[in-house]
Amino acid sequence: MLKRLVIGFFAVLVMSSIQVHAAKLGNLVIEQAQARATVGSMPNSAAFLQLANKGKTDDALVSASSAIADRVELHMMSMEGDVMKMRAIDSIELKAEDSLTMKPGQGPHLMLRSEEHTSELQSHHDLVCRLLL
Repeated sequence: MLKRLVIGFFAVLVMSSIQVHAAKLGNLVIEQAQARATVGSMPNSAAFLQLANKGKTDDALVSASSAIADRVELHMMSMEGDVMKMRAIDSIELKAEDSLTMKPGQGPHLMLRSEEHTSELQSHHDLVCRLLL
């Protein structure tokens, strides 16, 4: 079964980020959602959040979308020696009764892809997460 969870994202000023309050759907809780502003003329950015699965079964984040990006990709960042590697992934697994915190510079995150740099951001944007339950 695929369910959708809508969480609000506050737009960010250049070089800053703002967090949004928690959203809950059943046993899933999303907190500390934040998006990074684009830097200079770079069109892409990243979003990070904390996912908590308070249920007895495993879940997975399988996709996300937002009005502030042409597309949102699930990504995994890892270090191989001194080299940072980033790759798109199909899902972000969330084990039963476990939590996951997305952080800049490590592990999974949401890559906000845009064709053009957006210099004017609104104060509030939605991020729609699709979870496989």
